Amino acid sequence: MITAIRPILIGFIISIICTLAAYFSAVFRPSAFLWIIGLLWIVQTAAQFIFFFSLGHEKRPYWNLQMFFITVLIIFVVVGLSLWIMHNLNYMMMPM
Repeated sequence: MITAIRPILIGFIISIICTLAAYFSAVFRPSAFLWIIGLLWIVQTAAQFIFFFSLGHEKRPYWNLQMFFITVLIIFVVVGLSLWIMHNLNYMMMPM
């Protein structure tokens, strides 16, 4: 029972630390805000996937990990192409 709770507590503590660090970076260092927030976002996302979703801890971890990466790739393609289409439409519709 304790071994099942330990990864969840570690992930929770990492998430709280990242959230507090993002808050204090926004309050005290607004000049480096975007870089710090981006780095903390990556750390917190990785911690949540590893500790809460247990990616990499299954009997066959590569299957779930591959499906996760394919899903992320599809989302990036759809969002990226949508933004590209909207940018081109905005460029083409601007008056000369």
